[in-house]
Amino acid sequence: MIVVQRALGAFISPNPLASHDKFAHAVSNALALNSLTGPAFEVKTGELELEFDSKTLVAFAGDSEVYVDGRRVEPWAAYFAKERVTLKTTGRAYISVRGLRGSIRRKQVLKSGEAYPLEQLNGINESDLRALRVPSTLRFANGDWLEAVARIQRHLGMVLEAVRKGAEQVKVRVGGGEFEVWVLELS
Repeated sequence: MIVVQRALGAFISPNPLASHDKFAHAVSNALALNSLTGPAFEVKTGELELEFDSKTLVAFAGDSEVYVDGRRVEPWAAYFAKERVTLKTTGRAYISVRGLRGSIRRKQVLKSGEAYPLEQLNGINESDLRALRVPSTLRFANGDWLEAVARIQRHLGMVLEAVRKGAEQVKVRVGGGEFEVWVLELS
């Protein structure tokens, strides 16, 4: 169960087509391993604080300041939250929660005290979280948002498979730029 503790400039949007930033909405769902067309929380120049009754996978997309269980984390990634998340933004950002469900038909303003049920979905390990991040080079739609989301889904799928096979991430410098690379030892 998710309970809204504080909501300023925050909404629940039923799907990306109802959101201002379709790309970021869909990406947050991809990171949470939800259907791309599932609901997400949208924050516009405001703050949202959510409380959870159990360990829950949450994902963030958009430029924002994010706290999970009191520690600051990077957006454009997924994390396990045990108690609460807080997102603050001066722009627009999205939070997707694995298993968020409900009969959300239109975009609605969030109010403190509202509760949303979650389906209990298994299959995600702590080590999988290393794969559930969007590299900075993929954080912009640059044209068709659906094609951009499809690229991110392919990226997440390949990296998740590599992580589950034991791949490790390293940083390399090429031509003055720094890049993250996944390395898998073959035997």
